[in-house]
Amino acid sequence: MKDIKKEADRWWRQSQADFAFLQKIVKFGKADTVCFLSQQTAEKALKAYLFYSSAEFYNQKDAEQAIELAGQVISSRSLTGRFIYR
Repeated sequence: MKDIKKEADRWWRQSQADFAFLQKIVKFGKADTVCFLSQQTAEKALKAYLFYSSAEFYNQKDAEQAIELAGQVISSRSLTGRFIYR
């Protein structure tokens, strides 16, 4: 696998780019598209956190399972200063 921190950064940058795009398209009123892309953006940010935390993460599609795993990681660590937003 690629360097885990680089992989985290790649997912984080993609989520930030998607978020910037969402801020532009929300004004067009396509709620279904905005909701779908928002979920995708959140999933990418979550993947970034999981990779950054060196959690066991295998590119799963199941967002619910990813959220549960993130909760386990969060509850097992102190987050202070662990994730740097760019």
